[in-house]
Amino acid sequence: MWILKNNSTNMEKLVIHLLSLEEIKKNEEFLLSFVSKKRKEKSLKYLNKDAYLLSLGAGYLFNKYTVGEDEFFYNEHGKPLLKDAYFSLSHSVDYVAFIKCEHECGIDIEKTRDYKDKLVSYAFDEEQSFIKIKDDFFKYWTIKEAIVKALGTGFSSGVKTIIAKEGLSIIDDKKIYTISIKYKNSYLAAAIIDDEIKNFEIIEETI
Repeated sequence: MWILKNNSTNMEKLVIHLLSLEEIKKNEEFLLSFVSKKRKEKSLKYLNKDAYLLSLGAGYLFNKYTVGEDEFFYNEHGKPLLKDAYFSLSHSVDYVAFIKCEHECGIDIEKTRDYKDKLVSYAFDEEQSFIKIKDDFFKYWTIKEAIVKALGTGFSSGVKTIIAKEGLSIIDDKKIYTISIKYKNSYLAAAIIDDEIKNFEIIEETI
């Protein structure tokens, strides 16, 4: 288990659960029996083996840390919701990431890789396209993704309209506090509404 802590007081603690693709592969048969029927059926539809496994991993984290997917309902943008809990999930090439909070929250994880400059112009307008964004594209991209997941809107208003920055932002009259954390070779970004995050922990799950 790999844990990163940043301690502070009077802040909500954010626990980020990571489940690796390697761990999912080792426990595939168990996961098929553990996840909900709905998740199993959804996972088996994937033709790509890794996508299928990551979907099983998502189901495992849902079942472990919520009342289960059978209790989910969805907003108009497809965000899964529960009546008495806030959570968010993302996956990358190597990991599934999950958070559960006392407030609306969002998480995104991406494995850094080569990308074309036109992707920067697609995601960021000229005002946002500083050299630091080009040098650290996935940091700012994951922040955008985490914010729209927290808001539950997706990129319905366009990807460029979401201003990517760490710290406090005001979006649609809501306070969003965003942090960006580098984990091994991946960037992980989390956003939460109405509360500052300075006390966080990353836990790599074992099954």
